[in-house]
Amino acid sequence: MRKLLIGLAVVLLAAGCGSQSYPPYPPTISVNGIGTAYAAPEIAVISFGFNVTENDPETAVETAAGLAETAIEAAIAAGVPAENITTTGYSLWIEEEYDYVTYEYTGNTLYHLDHSMQVKTADTEQVGAVLAALVGGGANTIYSVLFTAEDRAALYAKARELALNDAAQSAGQLASTLNVRISGVQSVSEWVDNYAYESMGYREDGSVAPPLEGGSQSITLNVNVTYNIEQ
Repeated sequence: MRKLLIGLAVVLLAAGCGSQSYPPYPPTISVNGIGTAYAAPEIAVISFGFNVTENDPETAVETAAGLAETAIEAAIAAGVPAENITTTGYSLWIEEEYDYVTYEYTGNTLYHLDHSMQVKTADTEQVGAVLAALVGGGANTIYSVLFTAEDRAALYAKARELALNDAAQSAGQLASTLNVRISGVQSVSEWVDNYAYESMGYREDGSVAPPLEGGSQSITLNVNVTYNIEQ
């Protein structure tokens, strides 16, 4: 009899746990909103560099330094302020020379030096002339040309405003169709897509300025908004 009572108590306890109720989730509407803000390019950023290969490190350093000096002088002469010219990278690595004809190492050591720099100019109409000046001054690689807006915070704010308005409009349409009322916001999240005109890998042997157009800078911001609703 005692075993039977204990078993009955366990069953009743389990049944009581299974019947425990939780408050229902509040009804919500969840929507996505998209906003894209545009701005004319205000600045151009040119990334360029000097790739040098020599038989000893001292010569490699001196050669790269000479090329950098003449390129900087040429950029300043083209109207770029000296404070807008910066070094972004500097590396030196060693290679044991290999002869692909004899399939043997030659015993020579090659020193490769990469010196990368960046120029920022507010005169977007003269980017081609600055490029030509840099290459004529000694830069042997142009990594990229980026046109962008200087006040990106304002661009983000405008895109966010448009995205939130888009979400509110979608939620309002859903609520009206479903005959419910929006009573507040439960949660908001956002993520950003960036688009900027960029020209990559330009190389030039002469001093002719290449034609480059800045296009427009745009930022697309996405939001997900969950609204509380009531009947």
